[in-house]
Amino acid sequence: MIKELKVTSYKKSRSIDVVVGSAIFPFSKNKLWNKANHPYKFAPHCINLDGYSTDKVFKAGNKIEEIHNFLGWKQKYIGKVKSLVKGREWSMHTHPVGFGPFPLPHYVKYSFKDVSEDKSQMSITCEYEPGGLLSLPGARFIVKKIMGFAISKLLVVPTN
Repeated sequence: MIKELKVTSYKKSRSIDVVVGSAIFPFSKNKLWNKANHPYKFAPHCINLDGYSTDKVFKAGNKIEEIHNFLGWKQKYIGKVKSLVKGREWSMHTHPVGFGPFPLPHYVKYSFKDVSEDKSQMSITCEYEPGGLLSLPGARFIVKKIMGFAISKLLVVPTN
């Protein structure tokens, strides 16, 4: 059971938005890390994601391929694992391949820390640059809300 869930957002620059979510779990950081130490554990729960692949052995530099689906438009994304610090964090970056009306290159970082002896915290930070139709003022607000929902859903995954 999650003890606390919080999602916030802010504008990093004129073109980059950030959504940050965190949750406190009633178990150790080591147990949390074991439940959340690979993107494959999250992929089935990620909204708008129709496909995901990377190496089974998770390490910095691994290639990533994703298929995102937004309003019925499927687009391939490629990228790589940017960092992996065992027990502390992992991150990845992907960007769309080719043309699409909803490009959304994004960088995602999962961070883990102890809160107390029997509690731990996982935070997810997603920086993204809405392009195409997603860069329109009203659409950016909607994207921010969707990203907040997506992160809040992903934060529940380690309790399953």
